[in-house]
Amino acid sequence: MIPVATRWLAVMLALAATPLPGPRDPEAASRQGSLRSTLEDVPVTVVREHRYRMSAGIRPLLLFWINKDNVGGARVVWRAGEGGVREHELVIGSDPARAPRRVNRWGFVRERTDGRSADVVGLMTESDDQSLDEAKTKVGEQAARGPVYKLIRSRVTPDSSRSETRAVRATSEWSYRDVDKVMAALDGAAGTPRVREMPVPAGSRPGFLLVLVDLLHESVGVARQGSDKPRLLRGRVVPYVFNNTPYTLTLVSTTLLPRDRIDGRDYTRLLRHEFETLNTVAKSRERFVLTCAVDGPLAEVPVQISYQPKWWFRAELVLDERETF
Repeated sequence: MIPVATRWLAVMLALAATPLPGPRDPEAASRQGSLRSTLEDVPVTVVREHRYRMSAGIRPLLLFWINKDNVGGARVVWRAGEGGVREHELVIGSDPARAPRRVNRWGFVRERTDGRSADVVGLMTESDDQSLDEAKTKVGEQAARGPVYKLIRSRVTPDSSRSETRAVRATSEWSYRDVDKVMAALDGAAGTPRVREMPVPAGSRPGFLLVLVDLLHESVGVARQGSDKPRLLRGRVVPYVFNNTPYTLTLVSTTLLPRDRIDGRDYTRLLRHEFETLNTVAKSRERFVLTCAVDGPLAEVPVQISYQPKWWFRAELVLDERETF
């Protein structure tokens, strides 16, 4: 996720719907016990759900872009429960049946909060390709040996963050549609997870998706007050914690579009945001552009997201309820 774990995938922010399976054995339950909280016991219901289609492009040798549509998808869901509990989930990835070279990169994140603390689950295919050639090599290695999946569980309070990470090599080619199978395999995996703890910087929010959703809500509310109002939020910086790492999310710019045509669909009153994330430890920055509706049933819902984490790779998501899971 932008810094969230899936890098080029995680940008989609804002949230999917597959319930996580319970542990398959007592030892798995004990491994999760140190991070269990009462938040997990609060019933939540789906508030809204949307699906997206992914296109991607690569640029060999800085010459030109080679683009391909319909290489993957995403599903996002907002949930709510009693006591102000909110849950946001995302599953997003390339589809090996549709992507060039059968690329299979995907990720999942779920964040549940009561407004102060949060439980976070992240899952991703392990990869940090620095070049197009390296990405091609890893695709071949995954085909021969199977991909490695990483599971992250975090408990974030106003004072501290504790994160547990474990990894397992898959025995079959799972895609983003198989998140429940991968979660079961990781929860039941043998071995001791890597545990990290850190104090939470003052004023930090517990989760990236939570911060993003709240900023969209605020910016749309301001836009409804007048066409010149969104600029008032430009430069807004919100600190947050993900996987025991402090970040900031900055709203770099906002643009109100009276009308626009996206993927053959006409929209009125869209709000285009440019965001930047900063890893305050590594000092690394990433930007993405998210466009959402201002009014109607799609208010605050992303209808298009563009992300270019590498000079040689870019991805785009567009709202498309025909995407199947």
